[in-house]
Amino acid sequence: VVIAAILVALIWLSDGFSDACGMIVGGIMTAVAFVWNLFLALADLVLGIVSIFWNKFAAFANFFANIFVDPIGSILHLFGNMADSVLSVLETIASAMDKVFGSNLAGTVSKWRGSLDTKITEAVKKHGNGKYDEKISEVKLTAESLGLSRWSYGDAYNTGYKWGHSGGEWITDKLSSLGSMLTDSALPDPNDQSLALADSYHPSG
Repeated sequence: VVIAAILVALIWLSDGFSDACGMIVGGIMTAVAFVWNLFLALADLVLGIVSIFWNKFAAFANFFANIFVDPIGSILHLFGNMADSVLSVLETIASAMDKVFGSNLAGTVSKWRGSLDTKITEAVKKHGNGKYDEKISEVKLTAESLGLSRWSYGDAYNTGYKWGHSGGEWITDKLSSLGSMLTDSALPDPNDQSLALADSYHPSG
């Protein structure tokens, strides 16, 4: 009887139980998303450092390949790449922060780099002889370039909440079925009581 009463109480609280399961699993999924985003931030830092070193090598290689072909253009590109390398460091750090906090700091720095590149290109066209030829291309390695995307905390929580809520409903359904079975078995059968009374009654005479 006590077990049946507990099960009935759980069934009565089924909506709250499902919501609680949803919030718990949602919180767990949010924590998992945070760890994933930390991993992506670390990946962005490592890939950013690789890109910076490669781009420095490419800048000097292109400079020496073009210094006698387009001297002014080569010098402008070299100084432009040196300035861009500073901004690339900032963008790498900003990108790592964006992965964790969901901001868009890297987008702002990327606009600065785009503006700098436009100015360098215009200066080379104006002062160079037009013969500058980029022999080695620069790279921009990021987690996204490897197909790894940031996991939104809101999406992670909503996914976990749905899973948890569905699991909570499944549990309460099972408890409801078990509670019904125990409740039915705990109640006496009226027919059995009638038969017992009939057997115990023996009129005199």
